Amino acid sequence: MEEKGLMVVKSNKLIEASYKLSLQEQRLLLSCIAQIDSRKDISKQDEFRITAKDFSTLANIPIKNAYRDLKEAAECLFERRLTFKSPSSDKFLVSRWVSSVEYNEKEGSVELCFAQKILPLISQIRGHFTRYKIENIANLTSIHAIRIYEICLQYLTIGSRKMSIEELKNCLGIENQYPEFKDLNKWVLKPAIDQINKHTDVKIKLTTIRKLRKIESLKFEIESKKPKHHKLSNQKINKELTSISKYLDQSLH
Repeated sequence: MEEKGLMVVKSNKLIEASYKLSLQEQRLLLSCIAQIDSRKDISKQDEFRITAKDFSTLANIPIKNAYRDLKEAAECLFERRLTFKSPSSDKFLVSRWVSSVEYNEKEGSVELCFAQKILPLISQIRGHFTRYKIENIANLTSIHAIRIYEICLQYLTIGSRKMSIEELKNCLGIENQYPEFKDLNKWVLKPAIDQINKHTDVKIKLTTIRKLRKIESLKFEIESKKPKHHKLSNQKINKELTSISKYLDQSLH
């Protein structure tokens, strides 16, 4: 598996799902999702393989520790679950992420299969989805940074996203933690946003929205770091052409 250029494609319903994973579990999960051709169907029998060498590169850890950490992440991921809205109804579903995990100690690799209920959110995706290069999140070490990156990336073309604090905490799987905003900001938001702004392809600015002196909502302003290519309006083009024409006339006389 070559890390560079691999694209992660997720249904927006999956990005909005409620779950909490460790950093290494997220990296393992995303490295498998990035191997999927989102235009094709996959089945619960399809296996996704990642080697210790690949995981060492993606997680930026020594190769001697990579298989141990990869195996541990796979074991924990097998026990994890998530809650999300059904793609075909307003019902909420609870599912495991994967249905099986297989280890190859001799080769130093792990193979896993996704759970049946997850498949529609990562294959044959049509309509509302978000995609990004896996290299964009490779240097993130905050366990919440990847989730906040995805949550904001959905709204990059709009330029901003508003969420209640409860909505965000639900997405991050921390519903019963950080009752005070100052603690949420110190331990979750600020470290995650600092890393996103430093290591990814977007910049995020956070502002708070108060109601009756209490912070109830958050506004994320999202901007791509890629340079903008501004198109000249017809008026500006005509002005430039007139200026050039006058210059040429003066030069010829």
